Parts: sequence; C-alpha cells; structure tokens
Amino acid sequence: MSKRLRIQYYLTAAFLAAALFALFSIFPLTGDDWFREGLGASLGGVGDLVRTVALKWSTTNGRILGNVLAYTAGSRPIVRDIMRTLITLGLIALLARVSGLRKAFGLLLCAAAVLALPREMFREIYPWAAGYFNYVPPVVLALGAPALMPEIFDGQEVKAGKARCAALFALGFTSQLFVENITFYVLCAAGILNVIQLVRHKRLSAALVSYFVGALLGAALLLASPSYLDMLLHGGSYQFGASNGLSGLLTTARNNCGTVFRSLLAGCPALYCSITVLLGVYIIRSKPETTDVICLAAMLACCACLLFGEWSDIVTALICLAWFALSAAATVRRSGEVRGKAMYFLLAALCAAFPLLFVNPIGPRCLYVSYVFLLAVALSLLSGLKLSFRHTCPVCVCLFVGAAAILAAIYYPLHKTDMQQRELIEDALARGDREVTVPAYEDSSWLWDADSDKMKYAYYYEEPGDLKINFALPEGNSK
Repeated sequence: MSKRLRIQYYLTAAFLAAALFALFSIFPLTGDDWFREGLGASLGGVGDLVRTVALKWSTTNGRILGNVLAYTAGSRPIVRDIMRTLITLGLIALLARVSGLRKAFGLLLCAAAVLALPREMFREIYPWAAGYFNYVPPVVLALGAPALMPEIFDGQEVKAGKARCAALFALGFTSQLFVENITFYVLCAAGILNVIQLVRHKRLSAALVSYFVGALLGAALLLASPSYLDMLLHGGSYQFGASNGLSGLLTTARNNCGTVFRSLLAGCPALYCSITVLLGVYIIRSKPETTDVICLAAMLACCACLLFGEWSDIVTALICLAWFALSAAATVRRSGEVRGKAMYFLLAALCAAFPLLFVNPIGPRCLYVSYVFLLAVALSLLSGLKLSFRHTCPVCVCLFVGAAAILAAIYYPLHKTDMQQRELIEDALARGDREVTVPAYEDSSWLWDADSDKMKYAYYYEEPGDLKINFALPEGNSK
C-alpha cells in the first residue's frame, strides 16, 4: 500500500472512531446494565474487580473476560464508550482484512455492514452494554486468528514464528472466555485446521498447534466453572437440553430452531440475497454448466421462499439448510483464495450457531458471530470480483453516513428521554423523596429491556429499591 493510501486509510479509521464514539455516547443504559453501572462504580480497584469476577465464575458462568469488560465498562460512561469504539473499530479493520478489502473504502463498507443489523439483533448487541461486551469482543478475537494465518484460505502450509505462535496462543485462549457457542466454534476450527495441515503437508504447524492448545486451555478454564454442572443438573436461569437425555436435546432443538435459523439467515435478507447475487455473478462469469445453473436457480428459489413465504420453524430451518448447502456447492466450484474464504466462513457461521439449538434461553444476540461470518462471506466474494468503480469511496462514505444517520435519528430521542429520567431521579434523591415518576420511552422497540426497575441498582439511598421508580408515558401514548 502506497503512502497516500496509508494516510487515507488511517484518516478514514479516525473518522470512523469519531463517528462511532458519537453514536455510542447516545445509547441509553438498559436492563441489567444498571446493575453493572452500580457495581462498576462501587468497585474500588483491580482487587475488587478480580474478587467479583471470581465469584461470578464460581456461581453464575465462566465468562471471565466478558465479565471483566462489562464491569470495567460500568465504572464510567466515557470508559464504556471508548471501549466500545475501539473494539468495534478493531472488528471493522479485521473484517476488512480477512475479506481482502484493505483500503479506506473497505473500512467504510465494513463499518456500514456491521451497523446494518436487523433491529432485534442490533438492540441486543450495541446499545445493551452487557450484550456488547460478551458478544462483540470474542468475534474480534475469532477474526484475528484467520487474519494472522491467511495461508489457510488457499491451502498453503502455515509457517511458524515465535511471535505468530504466541499471538495465536493468546487469541485461542482469550476467545474462549466469553460465550459458549464461540468456544465451541474456536475449538472446532483450531482442531480441524490442524487435521487439514497434517493431511495436506504431512506435518503439523507450530502456529496451528499453539492456536489449538490455547483454545483447549481457555475452554477448560471456562467449563471448569461449577455453574455449568449446576445448570446441567438443576437448570435455573440457563438450561441445557441434555438434562433430559436425548429426548430433551431433540425437544430443545425443535423449540430453538425458529430463533436460531431466523437470526442466522431467514431474518437477514440483505445477507442471503447479497451472497446469492454475488455467487450468481461468479457462475455467469465462468461459462456455467447445467449443474451451476440449477444450483443458482435453487438458491434463488430459497431466497424467494424466505422473502415472501410464511413458514413453520421446521420448514424455515430446512430452507435455510438447503440454502447453505447450495451456497457451499456453488462456492466449491470457484477457485483460489476466494473459495477458501467463503467456505471457511460459511462453515464457521453454521458451527457457531449449532450449539444454540440445545441451550436456553437464547436470543438474536447469540447469532451475532454467525452474522459477522456471513458478512465475511459476502465481502470476500465482492473483493474477489475485483470490480473497478471510480466512485467506490464516495459510495461507501454515503453507505456508512446513511447507516449512522438513521441510527442517530432513532437513538437521539431515546437519549433525550434517558437524560430526563436521570435528571428527575437525581432531583428526587436531592429532595429525599422515596418515590419518583419518570417518563417512559415512547418507542422502546430499539432497546433491550427498556424502562427497567433495575435502575434501582444505580439510584438508591442505602440499598437498592429504597427509592421506588415509576415509568409513565405521556397521555395519549401507548407502547
């Protein structure tokens, strides 16, 4: 990359950082963010943080790094916003890198793509800090590994070096300490990549072995939490379908398949339509055979079914699986690095989604990693077409600014209501009132668990709940 392009790249990154920080700063706290806000503000230092996280590991879940980041972010609003900005910028940069879009326009396009989530997923990921710090950082770490060893995409031997081995070990270990379905994906990916390396090149790579060992140790630390055995045996707020044997697993999978496949694919038309169109362009460019045409027609039929049909959960799941199979068949017919990238991330999306069929409760946020992997498929296919368009950068600027402006228009009124709530609560505390009524959000569909009584953990006199907070909509409005 020339000096001019590097300067353009870093200026674009700075612009994105400023825009993301401004956007994140208007997201209100929701749900159990209020608990973390109160807890984070009460922590006296690193020792308090370590003790709190250790207690959570032994009683609630093994998500050590997810809890560390969430509690740290609760200490100060500006700390939370800076952390979200830097992590999201890292995600954008890595997505652009693994997709082959390494110029400034690639950053802008990837930034627009990661913001353009379906509403149900968006509100559980970016505004909800608890969701953000458990589900976004591990995706950054999961993308970091293939970014460090691009040889895996075109079948070359992965070379070892001390720095690369250390970095891959760290990525493998730390990526396991967030959410369990990403732990499952990283273990599978690290193990399978080692097998492929051994079969193709008749020897192991120290870099891939380091990645696998790090992933194995991280998974062991996560799953050593006593909370998982308690969930398996007694259930509670989180449950494994395995607690009732094979029939329990099948029942849980049947109940969960609607949420999983709608959040994975059926509810994301921009994803499956763009991937289908891009694969169609590849097929048309390659002087297609009859099987290629049939494959493309079947993919288009799946897209039409998902776009225009209302199906049961089981039928939706079958259509989505058919689309994945057809996409994989179309991808295998391609050649070079594009085929390797598209196949890797197609399979990775399915792998990360698979464990979610067997646990409760789940939500769209759990499929965020799979959504980003499918974005990587689409962006890799787009990069491989090597299209030449003189207005690429202005178009990508418009896409990002448009996405950010729409979100700002949605969240700024919510931010104003949040400020009114805080002001009224603080005035009530100053007066010594024991009860206060604050305005509710007029439209909370873009917030997760809005108008929550969990505000009591941040606003109280002696103990949470000794100040009663009521929410009231303006007369004539209803949610």
